[in-house]
Amino acid sequence: MSVALTFETTGMSSGLASGPIDKSDEVRRLVLRLQDGDRAAFEGLVARTQRSAYRLGYSVAQDHHLCQDAVQDAYISVLQNIRQLRDPSAFTTWFTRIVINRCKKLLKQKRPQSLTEVVEQGKGPSTDGLEEKAGRRILLKKALLRLTDTDRTILGLREVQGYTYEEIAEILDIPMGTVKSRVANARRRLIQAYDV
Repeated sequence: MSVALTFETTGMSSGLASGPIDKSDEVRRLVLRLQDGDRAAFEGLVARTQRSAYRLGYSVAQDHHLCQDAVQDAYISVLQNIRQLRDPSAFTTWFTRIVINRCKKLLKQKRPQSLTEVVEQGKGPSTDGLEEKAGRRILLKKALLRLTDTDRTILGLREVQGYTYEEIAEILDIPMGTVKSRVANARRRLIQAYDV
């Protein structure tokens, strides 16, 4: 089976939340169909979750190609392990963990990127007075790269994906108080990294 994954990159690093990976009843029905062997349901599942999965992956990885690889790996894992998912309503949490774990795995395998390379990639011809915005975006990306994977993950879940503290606690399987403190600490470290 071949399913084309298309990744829209426009505005992906802008930090605008588009909501968590879809939790609708339709997704639950697609999961049930896929568990029963209906491969066509996989295409529907991809269509319903792909954009949010990419946004989450990008918020963790901060790299378009790595994010694409991680999300594709996550969908392969879904196909291979969907029957092990006992509660189809828990698909969102399960899939979110898979995407995060795939991103972290690929980040560990990737050679560290220097901040100079990041700045060079972010620069280019700028028109219509966008230089200031491009400069802020580069500074933000540099600041995000200074954070740990854990900080980028928690900020991605909260600020990019728009998950509640309760949902993040469930996804990461940690107490809600820990989530709140990690979000607050990650925000503080991001501000400090941005000001450097």
